[in-house]
Amino acid sequence: MQTVKDLRFPKKSEMREFGKVYEGKGDVYVKIRVELLSEFGNHTVFVMSFHYAEIPFTQDMFPYKKRLTGGKQ
Repeated sequence: MQTVKDLRFPKKSEMREFGKVYEGKGDVYVKIRVELLSEFGNHTVFVMSFHYAEIPFTQDMFPYKKRLTGGKQ
């Protein structure tokens, strides 16, 4: 959905926000941060938030989603 700068910890890497729509079940929101923990390329993913969305998602919240055009995606 978007990339967010962490205002509480500005020297940390940016966070990524994702959303998934489950028809009839609700919208799920996930926020992660990927940190490089060593010079040898070892990465760790921190799940910062994972919950049902407080407000329903709208199409404009997904700027990178492929849109259906002419029957093709």
